[in-house]
Parts: sequence; C-alpha cells; structure tokens
Amino acid sequence: VAKSATRDGHDAEGPSTRETRYVAKSATRATDAEENVTESQQVQRDLALRMMEAQSRWLEAPGTPRRPRKRSKRSRPVDADPAADADPTAAASSEDVTGMDGDVIGMDAETVVDEAWERGRWLLGLLVLQSSSSVVLQHYGDLVRDNLIITLFLTMLVGAGGNAGNQSAIRVIRGLATGEMVTTRECFVGTLWRQARVGFLLASFLSAGGFARVMVTEATGGLDAAGSVGGVDDPPAAVGAFGIALSLFCIVTLSTVAGTAMPFALAASGQDPANAGTTIQVVMDIMGVVITCVVCSLVFTQVPGMLAA
Repeated sequence: VAKSATRDGHDAEGPSTRETRYVAKSATRATDAEENVTESQQVQRDLALRMMEAQSRWLEAPGTPRRPRKRSKRSRPVDADPAADADPTAAASSEDVTGMDGDVIGMDAETVVDEAWERGRWLLGLLVLQSSSSVVLQHYGDLVRDNLIITLFLTMLVGAGGNAGNQSAIRVIRGLATGEMVTTRECFVGTLWRQARVGFLLASFLSAGGFARVMVTEATGGLDAAGSVGGVDDPPAAVGAFGIALSLFCIVTLSTVAGTAMPFALAASGQDPANAGTTIQVVMDIMGVVITCVVCSLVFTQVPGMLAA
C-alpha cells in the first residue's frame, strides 16, 4: 500500500514538478562546479605569490628586515572571487595578482637607465676578468705555438666547461625560485655533493668523446695538414688526444661544481643568483685556458718519455 501511495504521489506530481526538480539539481551541480573553479584559482594565486616571495628573497641580504609588499590600487574586477570579501588574506592575494600591469610584484619599478647601469657594471667586470686569459696564453706562448692541437681544440674545451657550468647554475637557480632549494649550509652541501657526482659522470663521458674527436681529426689528416702549414710538429696522435681528453675531464668536473656553488654564493652575498649563468661562463673560460695549458704541458713533456722507456 505504501509503495502504491508513493507511486501515486509521483504520478500526481506531473511534468512541471519533475522539471522543477531537474532544474534545481542542475543549479546545484553548477554551483559545485563554480566552487571547484574558485578553489582552483585560489590555489594558483597562492602558488604564484609564494614563487614571487621566493624571488624577492634573492635580493635581500641576510638579516635584512622583510619589506611589506606593495599592493595595487586598482579596483577589484566585477567577476572577482566573492570569498575574497569575507577573507582579507584572499582579498590581498587577489589584488596582488590582478594588479600586476607588467610590473614584478613586491619590487620597485626600475627605469631603463637603472637597469642598464645594474647590468652594465656587472658585464664590465666580467669583461675585464675574461681579458685575463690573455695573460695565461702569453705565459704558455711556446707551448701553444709548438703544439697546434691546443689551438685547434681550445674553443671546444672552454665551451664545454661553460656549458656544463651553466647547466648546473640553472638547476640551482630554478630550485631557489621554486623553493625546492634554500640558502642553507645543509642544502648547499647536499646539492654540491650530488652535482659533484653528476659532474664526474659527465666528465667521463665527454672526455671519451673528446678523445675520439681528436683521433678522428688525426685519422682524416687534419692535424698533419695544419701542422705542415704552420711548420710545427705535434705530439703523437694518442698523446695529443690523451692530453685533450684529460683537460676536458678536469674542466667539466670543475665547472659542474663551480656552477652549483655560484648561485648559492651570490644569494648569500645579497646579489641576484640569476647572474650566476654569465659569471660561470666567464670564470670557466679563464680556468679552461689555465687547465688546458697546465695539463697539456705535463702530458706532452712527460708521457712521450714514459712511453719510450
């Protein structure tokens, strides 16, 4: 009887009542979907704010009091999150994100002259530093002149060092920006140890490739042709390839470690870690020339005598 009464009641509702219930359910689903979208937008805002706060901490020297973040004076858009009116924190986050207008939040706007001066003085210092490699080449002038193989592969060696160091620097810069890494001693030591092992593997792989590259050049007569034109006698092909490969191994290992340490050092001194990319390339250009000249000098003078004995 009860089931019959229930069925009779549903039948008595009529089409209009069922349509009303369907509309109500649809409206409920739409409301739930809007709430999910609003929650997703809030999560994205919070994530953006945390990343910008991490970037602003790069430029703050240790112990510097945190400055309050500037908020935009633009009015809140019509379709803004209604929950922001009840939550002051959410309202501030919404104003910060929607009021960017092309300016970095939390940092004072810089004029073109200020930016040019800030970057130009850094590049000028790197230019002067990089010119010191000429002093090294003058000191080892006889070695370079008598061994043309160094001249042919010097750019390959210093380029590999700059590339490997820049890769490590970019990984650290990205880690500092996303909060994955922090400028603490524990994080620095752990990251440096990891990248040192990575650098050892990279150096082993690249030095093998460098050895093969020199041997291919020797097999195709490239070194003999260049030596006959320049009037110089290069060491035996295997000795020359070993010298280049050993130099490459030392350069890549050092550049990986130095590229990892550079962003941490700049952040600890209150400088922008983003400058680590250009700095490590210049440093490894100089160190690459030094390492190549020192290693090749030892190999070319000692190894042939060892082989003859």
